[in-house]
Amino acid sequence: MVNLYHKEYNQLFDDYRYEFFNRMSGVAILDIPFHTTSGYAQGAEIMARYNYGKASMLSVSYAYAKSKIRNAAGEETFRDFDQPHTIIVNNIFRLPQHWNISLMWTYHTGYPYTPTKVDFIQYRADREGIVLFYETGIKNSKRLPDYRSLDIRVEKTWFLGKNQLTAYINFINVFNRENIRGYVWYPYRLDNGSIVFNKESETNIPSFVSPGISFTLF
Repeated sequence: MVNLYHKEYNQLFDDYRYEFFNRMSGVAILDIPFHTTSGYAQGAEIMARYNYGKASMLSVSYAYAKSKIRNAAGEETFRDFDQPHTIIVNNIFRLPQHWNISLMWTYHTGYPYTPTKVDFIQYRADREGIVLFYETGIKNSKRLPDYRSLDIRVEKTWFLGKNQLTAYINFINVFNRENIRGYVWYPYRLDNGSIVFNKESETNIPSFVSPGISFTLF
């Protein structure tokens, strides 16, 4: 399956996802308004599916996308949720006795964000004696690192008449990859009493296990 698209948006406003990507602890969002007026989205989606064995299935999908915004000055930049490349591979093993094992690998390009240079003037030793200032770069001209994750799901289904009882366990982010979701500037006090600001990465959820039960009535 192949899908091509191009959409024009004649009335748009600034996105607000940036507040998660570039922040200063306890201060504010480090970004500037773009004064968005319009924009567009275009791309292509490709999906292939292969059935094998008695009922197992492998599916692979790829999406290329470009999503941009414009302002009244005619400037263009990427939207906050722009992802040029997305790949999803899903393999479902259907085993005897109503057991299923699903492996899903996800990859996508990192979200764009506005780069920032942070500095300060300290006229007293305490934190209240700090005057912060920062300079923003070009709107959404940098990107977070690419995202990757492998998730595994194991489930067992029992048929109770026309109804179904399913017990499952999900293993999320199996390889415990540290997918960066944003950057934060944190203040630290040195041994000599002075204060510095360091840029640190914030990551998405680490590897974890999530069991559950579902009951379906027919």
